Amino acid sequence: MNIETAKKVVETLEGVNRSMFGLIPYLEERCDNEELNNLKREIARVANGIDINLYPIILKQYPELNPLQGKE
Repeated sequence: MNIETAKKVVETLEGVNRSMFGLIPYLEERCDNEELNNLKREIARVANGIDINLYPIILKQYPELNPLQGKE
């Protein structure tokens, strides 16, 4: 994959994570505690899946695209 494609994949993955976690305040206002906790757990599970399954494919070839690089 070329670097432009890799950048688009990373950009999309970041957007997916932002969108999912952005749902939490909305859900907090509309769900009971049990349902909210289940949804938050599943959102975290999906985000973790992205982190451990998709990012490595890109970052193996283009480590400079790591969105966490320089945020420490």
